[in-house]
Amino acid sequence: MAFICSISGVQPEEPCLSRTGYVFERRLIEKHLQETATCPATGEPLTVDDLIPIKCDKTVKPRPATSMSIPGILSLLQSEWDALALETYNLRTHANTVRKQLCQSLYEHDAATRVIARLIKERDRALQQVEALEKQLLEFRTNYDAGAIEVGLDDASVSRIEQLAKALMAERKKRDVTKFTPANEIAKFSQTGDYRTHSSTTPGILTVTMDQFGERYGRTACFTGGADGAVIHFDLGTGKTLTRMTNHMKAVNSVVAHQFTNIVVSGSDDKTMRVWRAPDIPETDSEFTCAHVIKSSKAGIMSLSLHASGEYFLGGAADGLWHLVELESGRVIKVCRDIPSPCANLEFHPDGLLAAGSGADGSIHIWDLRTQTLTSSLAHETPSRLASLSFSENGYHLATVSEDGQLRLWDLRKSKVFASTDCNVSPAVVKFDKSGTTLAVGSTKVELYALVDKTTVNVVGTFEGHSGYITDLEFGPNSKFLLTTCRDKSLRLFS
Repeated sequence: MAFICSISGVQPEEPCLSRTGYVFERRLIEKHLQETATCPATGEPLTVDDLIPIKCDKTVKPRPATSMSIPGILSLLQSEWDALALETYNLRTHANTVRKQLCQSLYEHDAATRVIARLIKERDRALQQVEALEKQLLEFRTNYDAGAIEVGLDDASVSRIEQLAKALMAERKKRDVTKFTPANEIAKFSQTGDYRTHSSTTPGILTVTMDQFGERYGRTACFTGGADGAVIHFDLGTGKTLTRMTNHMKAVNSVVAHQFTNIVVSGSDDKTMRVWRAPDIPETDSEFTCAHVIKSSKAGIMSLSLHASGEYFLGGAADGLWHLVELESGRVIKVCRDIPSPCANLEFHPDGLLAAGSGADGSIHIWDLRTQTLTSSLAHETPSRLASLSFSENGYHLATVSEDGQLRLWDLRKSKVFASTDCNVSPAVVKFDKSGTTLAVGSTKVELYALVDKTTVNVVGTFEGHSGYITDLEFGPNSKFLLTTCRDKSLRLFS
């Protein structure tokens, strides 16, 4: 019996039977199952395991009778042509479908490209508008007159300041200077403390001030500002850091502490002044938090001074502007723009009616707080830049040091120099102690001077040990000790 393959239509060499009942050439059906896993005749699922081999005699394959005649050959050719025509039709149909899908994709791509191009144009237009608005805002800020909203001091505030000045003048006449350590005794001080309170990676301690609030309760502490942007509250008695305030982004150039409340003010190269406040509980090491950030300056803050009332402080910027700030609210109430020259150091008069700045033009610029205007400028005989100034507690003496190495004492009642002497070159700071009879000048060393007979100033001693330029110094209570800061990262105590 002969079998015919349902795929090829010829007698198979290795016939097999599927579970669907059809006979196939084994190699053909296996190849087909590898591609589709279905029966080619019925379309039902089919696997190789469903094929059953058929045992038959291995005889010579007879040629089909239909293929022996010319009509049979023509019939075979017709069948092959029909199959080829059908396959060609299917390929054309598939090609048309693919062409339509490709056209759709191209249309979608073109539309997406156009949308992206439009969005890019809109983005560029928006960026140009933002840039134009930023330029307008910058121009507005440049030309903006902040004085339009500066309220200044009202009549009640001026009256209160004048009454305080009268009270301070009367109190000054009664003050006892015998409780202060005299200059010849201070000259015998030696170094008793060397503290590293700030970061060693950004070396330099730039300013120091005593903790006056803690002083009233028997705690000996100070505040320092460093090149690392930190303000440190340091206990000199225990040699430990009490609080570290680190909100400034650049070097802190000046720090002042309030006398009656637990408040400290700092000024920095980051163009801000910050008011730090802690609870008024002297027995505990309270953390200071930033109560106000004053951003009125367009230049770094070089110097600060607290008014005798404790209600206001003055900040001097590198661009020459002075900013008068109300401490409680942190509000800038006046910006002094009529100072002829930037001042490296400024200070309120002990009475609180005046403020003075050491100008880069070599002059002392005096500002009247009552009118918030510049009242006068005192010029030296040489135009050397003034590095620092300090008011005496007596109210009518003012000390200045200039870069050419001159210490001068002014009598404010007569507006003239009544004593002068040479000091070390490039001094950075000068300070009176609270007695008004002793001065210290800081450069590469500390030079101690005594005011003799109110007309002569003599050097009585020096303190050395720092390996760099001294940046600031401060007398302790009743001049019992002296603090110095330096760019060599050290805070030193002489007592």
